[in-house]
Amino acid sequence: MATKKKRFDAIVASSRWRRKTSGSLLFCGSLLLFSALVSAQTPPVITSVSAPRQVVNIGQPLAFTSFVSSATPVTYQWKRNGLPIPGATASAYAFANATPLKDSGWYQFVATNAGGSTTSAVMFVNVAVNAAQIVAWGDNQKGQLNVPSGLSSVAAIAVGGSHSLALKADGTVTAWGGNDFGQTNVPAGLSNVVAIAAASSGSLALRADGTVVGWGNVTVPAGLSGVVAICADLHNVALKSDGTVVAWGVNYFGSTDVPAGLNGVVAIACGNYNNLALKSDGSVVAWGSNIYGQTNVPAGLTGVTAVAVSDRGFALKSDRSVVIWGVGLYVGQTSMPAGVPSVAAISARYLGNLALMADGTVLGWGAPSVPSGLGQVVAVAMGQIHALALRDASGTTAPVISAQPASQTVTVGQPVAFSVTASLGGASAVGYQWRKDGVNILGATGASLTISQVSAAASGRYDVVISNYLWSVTSSAATLSAIAPPVITAQTRSTTIVAGVPVTLSVSASTTATPLTYQWQKDGANIAGATRATLTIDSPQASDAGTYVCVLTNPAGLVTTSAATLTVLFAARLANASMRTTLATGQSIIVGFVVSGGSKDVLVRAAGPALSQFGLSAAMADPRLELYRGAVKVVENDNWPGSLSGTFAALGAFPFAANSRDAAVLQAVSGGHSAIVSGSGPGVVLVETYDASTNNAVRLINISARNRVGVDADILIAGFSVAGSGTKTVLIRAVGPTLGAAPFNVPGVLADPKVEVYDSAGALIVENDNWESSLTATFASVGAFPFASGSKDAALIVILRAGNSYTAQVKGADGGTGEALIEIYDLP
Repeated sequence: MATKKKRFDAIVASSRWRRKTSGSLLFCGSLLLFSALVSAQTPPVITSVSAPRQVVNIGQPLAFTSFVSSATPVTYQWKRNGLPIPGATASAYAFANATPLKDSGWYQFVATNAGGSTTSAVMFVNVAVNAAQIVAWGDNQKGQLNVPSGLSSVAAIAVGGSHSLALKADGTVTAWGGNDFGQTNVPAGLSNVVAIAAASSGSLALRADGTVVGWGNVTVPAGLSGVVAICADLHNVALKSDGTVVAWGVNYFGSTDVPAGLNGVVAIACGNYNNLALKSDGSVVAWGSNIYGQTNVPAGLTGVTAVAVSDRGFALKSDRSVVIWGVGLYVGQTSMPAGVPSVAAISARYLGNLALMADGTVLGWGAPSVPSGLGQVVAVAMGQIHALALRDASGTTAPVISAQPASQTVTVGQPVAFSVTASLGGASAVGYQWRKDGVNILGATGASLTISQVSAAASGRYDVVISNYLWSVTSSAATLSAIAPPVITAQTRSTTIVAGVPVTLSVSASTTATPLTYQWQKDGANIAGATRATLTIDSPQASDAGTYVCVLTNPAGLVTTSAATLTVLFAARLANASMRTTLATGQSIIVGFVVSGGSKDVLVRAAGPALSQFGLSAAMADPRLELYRGAVKVVENDNWPGSLSGTFAALGAFPFAANSRDAAVLQAVSGGHSAIVSGSGPGVVLVETYDASTNNAVRLINISARNRVGVDADILIAGFSVAGSGTKTVLIRAVGPTLGAAPFNVPGVLADPKVEVYDSAGALIVENDNWESSLTATFASVGAFPFASGSKDAALIVILRAGNSYTAQVKGADGGTGEALIEIYDLP
């Protein structure tokens, strides 16, 4: 070089001398010689550069190296994404603290010397998130939100129509979600990838050698190379390192018709039917569909550093502000919310938009809504129906649960809430997923779970899985016992029973809670001790008739059975008998009766003065009543006690006047008894015997009376009634001749008695003059004494309807008179 300079100086000196003699000709010649010497210089030769794919984790340093061969001094200018890096003019370029937004991209340097400039090969840088968490939200019909486990080191994310992509730090691609067109079938062996793009129905990957690989519904043009950036939608666009653009695929509205002469491009963005290209001078070029004004780039727009497009256009300027144009298909998507802080990146699609803020938070407008509390984000990707955010989850630890969900017992129809309290391990976005019996509950993704109205089916075990980055913890299970008042499945209905016959009332119920208790009630009052599912009445009586319910109670409440009416019918039985006769002074009437099956109360009355209310003027003034058991006097009464008034009314007996001289006794008896009625003077007397107990198991089985039978009205009349229900078979005997024979030897007996039975209307039912020997066995069955064979005593069997009164009249068949005995037997 020094030799060349000496020669150049000599030539200049010679030219000055020659100028004096020959003007400028010799000077021009020297210039031509200089020009020839300079043109002999060559541009720098780049002998080596860093590898075409560089990977560095967030916060780590990276240094590029270069080796250049040049015969003259060399100057350098490093570029990122096609634009000069201010101050990067050394032979090497390095950064100490890598961040994805600032340092990811494609790099070149230009080496210049006196002979010209040489541009290096492209070197791609992926700043990987080595504690990566991909947060997904929006529609999940195809599983596009189901982020695969194990994505711990991620360099980039992309979102398609119904699928998602992640570029891993090792240069491989993971895909998930919808696969209708094979868009998640990542080609086997695909590696060394530096950028990804997801189309509606396909996927693209840019490799470090500048080639593009497509799968799904995407076919890459043959020979495409030198690519530094890609984007995809219904069509595909590639940016080459020389600043030109290639587009292919569906050409709706001219979306693949790249404007002629377009060059100097440093960034691209694809929409469904339109595209944006950012040029190195900060201006924007648009082409394709303009239905919504999305290609009407504002006049004078400059200073742009990034672009995004959907049915609107977006430009991110160097001052971190955003310019939007086009009216947009959906309301609320054109204008960003007011007061937005510094924007670092934009991602847009038709349903919504995302702005990644410089502080790592995410702003969304349109749909779907951004998850609450999302932060520490380094990249966002907006899809047609879902979105992804890439978080730096370094420093995140496992959540720690400090308050577990508590088991609860809740009545059906009431609300219930479960909650969990946890420290979230430093993560600003934490996932909660409540489960019932191990199965995820749709939409239950908060720190609490509320069921507004508990159903029986809600019973089960509830827990919550709390997740961040690589960690997840599961709470203890809380048991929900959804209880309801008992449900009656079967119950007693109204029923009619016969007194003395056991009856059981029952109820069946299902219950979701214990204990289940029972309480039977009669006529609204609790029955003491009736606390089981069944209520048995061993010997129902009249007092047991009424309305019954059972109240069933469990911890959730109570339920009452429907009312069941218990009607107690008494089997037909002899209820009372009465004998009316006229006594002379010193004469008495004997009335006998027999009680079988135990002891029961019997009311015996001798009515004299009381008969005056029926118009009898010849009534006995002061009857006297004596009650015997065999020869033993049990009780006697001259004037009745007023305390028996209530008993008279209960049995349907006509009343006695207060302080009258009628006689009456109420006595518990069993077996046979005789009532003897006499008076101090003559008169008509009525002797009555009443069954005063409702105990159907103990019966009045025999009533008898002995008196003199006269003629006409002075006959022996026995009135009696049959109580209860159904019919009653009775044996009626009129005894005369047998009474006069041994062993009775009663003098003056009625020689030929006749018995007639009448109903309450006075109609003759049945009669008998002389008994039939076929009744002999019946007499024995009820303990009646036998009749002599061929005697003229009378006897008959008659079936009588319960609830009616009857009279049995004894008279002389031949008009005769005499002592006679009438007997009425209850036949089983």
